[in-house]
Amino acid sequence: MNNKMYQFSLKFQEYLFYIYLVSLSFPIFVVKWTYGLWLFSFGIYALYHRPKLIKENVVLAVLFTALLLVRFFSSVVHSELAYFIKVHFDNQLSYLVLPILLLYNRSSINLIRVLKLLIAGNLVAMIYFLIEFLLLRFHIIFINQGVYNAFPTSNSIVSIASEVTLFQNTITLLFKHRAAMGLCGSISLASLFYLIRVERHFNKRKFLYIGAIIFIAFYIYFTGSRSGLIVMVVLFVLGLISIFRKNKLFQIISLALVIALFGVISTMKLTRNLMLNEIFSLDYSKIRVLDPRFSIWEVGVDLSKSNFWTGVGMSHIQDVLCDEYAKRGMTLCLHERYNTHNQFLHFWLESGIFAMLLFLFILGYLINKSSNRYLTVCLVVSYIIVSSLEDTLIQISSIAALVAIILIATHRNFDENTTDNLKIDF
Repeated sequence: MNNKMYQFSLKFQEYLFYIYLVSLSFPIFVVKWTYGLWLFSFGIYALYHRPKLIKENVVLAVLFTALLLVRFFSSVVHSELAYFIKVHFDNQLSYLVLPILLLYNRSSINLIRVLKLLIAGNLVAMIYFLIEFLLLRFHIIFINQGVYNAFPTSNSIVSIASEVTLFQNTITLLFKHRAAMGLCGSISLASLFYLIRVERHFNKRKFLYIGAIIFIAFYIYFTGSRSGLIVMVVLFVLGLISIFRKNKLFQIISLALVIALFGVISTMKLTRNLMLNEIFSLDYSKIRVLDPRFSIWEVGVDLSKSNFWTGVGMSHIQDVLCDEYAKRGMTLCLHERYNTHNQFLHFWLESGIFAMLLFLFILGYLINKSSNRYLTVCLVVSYIIVSSLEDTLIQISSIAALVAIILIATHRNFDENTTDNLKIDF
């Protein structure tokens, strides 16, 4: 009976894990429920079955615990322990649970199935929002007056560029932050390149994977997620290097074609609206004016240097930034109450230099110790790039995405029906 209950709890936890993976590309309230239910199922499993320690993950669990303790110490220094507890039992509960997950989560996963579920969830979410956008755009459905006012009253299309701009401006309002959509799309692209890589023969599945890559790439482009666009370019380069690793000629030709394609795209009017031309020009004076991130980072670095060791505190970080915006006459940043738009800088300003260094070391350690180097590099590099342009760990959806990446990278108990327990490198 105990063995049956054990197997049932394992399967139950596994299916909730799959549901959570599918939901990653959906709005935050969906991710909260699926992620929370999966964590609850793991807690029940761990409480009643007391699984054995996974020794290979001890170092990583210690590193995450150290990050938690550094943030705890900073909160004590700044007399905000109550706020620290409140935040960590709200949207950052993962930081408390993750070390335990790393040490005791022994459920088997079929890596190929996991990646396919991530991709399927992402595609469904993308198609769902596209349909919702079209229905609202042409006034076929009505949600509320606020959403209605975001769309033009006329059904006529002035230009494709204007429609894409409308799409970009409403995706965060209606569905999910476009940077988060870019991150989820990037995870799917990395997974698709991996699936093409391990597929032994050129068959129908490869055609489907290639079609999905094209669709997701266009979708990321049309969302206007700059972090997603940068990650997409990096993943195409890494993917082609890996897929054609045994044929240098094909590798060179494919990379040249991709570079030429992105070169052509960068000259398009729509792309110029995303400021990629200014970025490619490397003219910092233009970039700084067009994207407030750069001015925000200057403020963040200056404040971090002044609060080098323990930061300004978790509850004070936004007020400190806004005070500095006011002093420097940054009215837009002050009005919008912009955060640091960089997770590494956020950790430094919030809890001190050691918090930032620990987070960087954790991501590097993941790559170094992974049993599947190529996939882990793609997933972690994607997260690093997005974290360099956004505060990724202040929202539950991005935290849940990081947890998924970590569990994929650290899982060694693969389903016996796949060969993915073998070390696969570049």
